[in-house]
Amino acid sequence: MTRATRNTSISAAALAATAAAIVATLALALAAQAAPKPAAGPAAAAPRIDDAAVPFEEEIFGWIEEITAKGIRRAGHPANLWVEDYLVDHFRRLGLQEITKQPVQVTAWHEGETGLTVSVGGRSHDFNAYPVAYVRKPLRAEAPLVKYREGLEPAAMAGKIVVFDYLLADESALSLMASALAVNDPKGDLHQTKHAIGILGGRGRVGRSAAVVNRILEAGPAGVVVVMKNYHDSPYIFGSPVVRFTGPTSGSDIPTALVAPSVGARLDALIARGDAQGTLVASARTEEVTTHNVSGILPGASPEIIQIVSHTDGNFSGAFQDAAGMSLVLAQAKYWSQIPREKRPFTLLFLLTSAHIQGSVGEQVILAEGAMHTESGTVTNRKAGAAVARDKGRLARTMLDIHLESPAREYAIGADGRLVDVGRGEPMRVFTSMAPALSGAVSAAVKAEDVDRSIVLPADVLGGHPRSAAGHFHGAGIPVVSFIGVPVYYFDGADGTDKVHRENLVPMTRATIRIIESMRGQTKASLLEGSDDIPRGGYEATSDAFKRGENTSARAQAHVQFVLSFDRNGNREIDPDEEPALLEAVRKRLAR
Repeated sequence: MTRATRNTSISAAALAATAAAIVATLALALAAQAAPKPAAGPAAAAPRIDDAAVPFEEEIFGWIEEITAKGIRRAGHPANLWVEDYLVDHFRRLGLQEITKQPVQVTAWHEGETGLTVSVGGRSHDFNAYPVAYVRKPLRAEAPLVKYREGLEPAAMAGKIVVFDYLLADESALSLMASALAVNDPKGDLHQTKHAIGILGGRGRVGRSAAVVNRILEAGPAGVVVVMKNYHDSPYIFGSPVVRFTGPTSGSDIPTALVAPSVGARLDALIARGDAQGTLVASARTEEVTTHNVSGILPGASPEIIQIVSHTDGNFSGAFQDAAGMSLVLAQAKYWSQIPREKRPFTLLFLLTSAHIQGSVGEQVILAEGAMHTESGTVTNRKAGAAVARDKGRLARTMLDIHLESPAREYAIGADGRLVDVGRGEPMRVFTSMAPALSGAVSAAVKAEDVDRSIVLPADVLGGHPRSAAGHFHGAGIPVVSFIGVPVYYFDGADGTDKVHRENLVPMTRATIRIIESMRGQTKASLLEGSDDIPRGGYEATSDAFKRGENTSARAQAHVQFVLSFDRNGNREIDPDEEPALLEAVRKRLAR
């Protein structure tokens, strides 16, 4: 679409002026942290890496293959419990100390038989489907099908199987580059990455879809069929297509299932005939299981702690998400176990948390000082006094949290609906707290070690916290660095070892080592002094403000304003015809 044909047309000169003004605002918001502050202690020496101690790509990828081969690794599944002992065994062989398995109670979710049969004119048509995560038992509905459209009255949905086209959000690397502190883009193609993200619920376009599903559930339908309209031709996304439940049943007794775009097209044709009757089966079961956070320590020259973290669970077999993250933590443990204690700048805590995907339950258990409920509200996690004291003591000494997650290959959705390997890595977001010594070290590390297609971002720029597993520790007042890739198949059953960006495994390992080495001479106090991104109201208050649409920092406000200036529909997603102007503005800002 050209600007000349748009209802909200804007001249090139006006657009350039608007972009220039917003770029200036954004630059000021980011530069406010750029003024140097005195470093605590002596000046740090240039980071040095013992090349012989760095694990090879083949070894790291071998761990990923071994973990992924065990099958579905959702919290509480057999493969998830197996990997806990796998990690403990590795920690023991590497000589880690204080190896701990901390109990984490979870409600494990197991999908069951799910499908849709539609009868029209005496013929039956069977379709594959996948249950949504709020289905907790076998559910069945037999009713006429109706297609949701804007303005459809609740009475027209009551007692029917409602079919709804769900639009996922688009991820634009260019919109992230708009607020970048630095990028590593050796081929100059970062801005080309734009695709839907397989995450249900959220804001913008996907938030509006989630709100519609809520309204459908409130109308009392017999069942709901959610068509993943702009996704690849698969229904296999683990999650819930709503932001929160508001109806009296919380949706738990209404069979709801996901179907692929091609199925949605066939359903439209059948519904158009006027007599479509459906049988929808959506089933799952749950069980209460004790899982564990797994941790181990390597003491260093300083008692202050840098914790290196990922999570044990995955949506399905979880290669890039997050067998790769676990393996990157193992790579750090192997490297630092070969470095003499007196040459390790800090005490290093290697931590793999449980049930991150179910609501960061493992992280919350570490931070909790008493009883807490899991996301489902059916399981209570209680900590003994000794565990509370241990966690409080460690957290008080933790000067930096480094999260390693999701090095993924970029895939696009082909014309036939299948995933197509683009032949490059998915952009790697690297969130950092804004202490100058830290954010500068992170930017230098990703460039020096050539972390492919990486975008260094302030930790709070996308709504108060890093969009990663580091969020709860950030909310607890700990400076963070968080590596995470977010591909189209993020919560998808397609996540296999072919989706791992192997070429980034060693660069991420080396960059992490370099960041840790660069912190010599720093303390928790010095990092906190310069990190204005860390929320003072805690994780929940900051997250609730974000959900209400309230941005929590000047950087977040400037980012949203900047993106919306190139966005026709308020989705915080860049319009294709505005991309050249945005790219020019971003390149000018980064050059400055």
